[in-house]
Amino acid sequence: MIATKARKFLFTSAPPSGHLDWGGYLKTAAHLSRWGYDVLWVSEEPARAAVEAAGVRFRTVDAIGWRWPAAQLPADLKPGERAAARLQRALLVMLSEDAVVRAVENLLVAADEFEPDALIGEPTVGAAALAAEKLDVPYAVCGYPATRHDPETLSEAERAVYQDAAARLKDLIARLGVSGRNWPSEFSPWPQSPELHVVYWTREWYADESEALPQTRFVGGAVSPPQGDAPGWFARLPQGMPLALVTLGSLFTDDPDFFLLAAHACARAGVFPIVAMGRSERAPNLKQAIAPRLPRCIAVAWADYDHLFPRLSVAVHHGGMGTTHAAVVHGVPQVIVPHAADQSLQALRAEASGVGLMVRPKEATLDALQLTVETVVRDPSFRVRARNLAAEFAARGGAAAAARCIERLV
Repeated sequence: MIATKARKFLFTSAPPSGHLDWGGYLKTAAHLSRWGYDVLWVSEEPARAAVEAAGVRFRTVDAIGWRWPAAQLPADLKPGERAAARLQRALLVMLSEDAVVRAVENLLVAADEFEPDALIGEPTVGAAALAAEKLDVPYAVCGYPATRHDPETLSEAERAVYQDAAARLKDLIARLGVSGRNWPSEFSPWPQSPELHVVYWTREWYADESEALPQTRFVGGAVSPPQGDAPGWFARLPQGMPLALVTLGSLFTDDPDFFLLAAHACARAGVFPIVAMGRSERAPNLKQAIAPRLPRCIAVAWADYDHLFPRLSVAVHHGGMGTTHAAVVHGVPQVIVPHAADQSLQALRAEASGVGLMVRPKEATLDALQLTVETVVRDPSFRVRARNLAAEFAARGGAAAAARCIERLV
């Protein structure tokens, strides 16, 4: 597809690699670029390498509205206190007023030079929603559906965070001279486009959610051809033995007990573990710290999912959206030990779809993890359901369908 007129799309994201994903976010921008549109991705410097490798033009700014790294939580918090503290921490990362104002200023400077026809953001960058209103251009969110927020369904801790978010947003609206049109009327912590939300899943995956608003498009996801050469360590993978990915994604990787338990559980289950520890600054020396205690395995900072997932028998992970989505579109069964945010929901959805099992963190003993890995790998019904679900996702079109939705936005 070739664009007859080079319309311009400005994408933005938080810098961590997971925030370029959401199931196909960066790939959506890459499609538009290949189709002949003028695409610019604006974020902080750590995002540059991945964006440019995808063939998308990149512009560095000194702030995109995220206060990162997030503060460490006290180790002695009770479960209820920890959940509330995580919510509040997420709010401080995403919606600290001075940081967001600085990010809006950066986006406006970039837009003054680029002159975008639309601004595309992911759910955790509120500056994109505010900048789009300042520019009076269409705004789209890639990652979460647009839904109605029912205050009655919130816990006491969630209600307190929402009230804090409302106060912060009220301050931002006043400082920036906007109305907040790209936010739901309840002023939730997350922006909401009145025009388009792209979700790289199916509506059935979100069966537990309230009805999605009409501006939501569920585009599923499809396997992408691997880019570049496979990593050299692929040659060291054992032949004829099932393989497992053990990972906590790219952000909250500072849980050595998870890596050790999961790797040993896989080894005891007769599955060779590939332990991807991430590049998070929260755990810069993690590999060196736990390497002597790992079983026979491959231990790496990161592995390209498009290269790795076709080889896997199981993924043992935290339920992050990017890793869960990669397992779904590649038809790989999953064992999920949720840690934070919406990871418990992803684990429950994987179980409901019959493509994986959840192990709650407090129940994640070596024996429990070994038994769960054995069940998922040895019961062929998990693989059959995973492949069927992958076909359902692929039929929706994935990132290419998302790009067409954004194309129609202008």
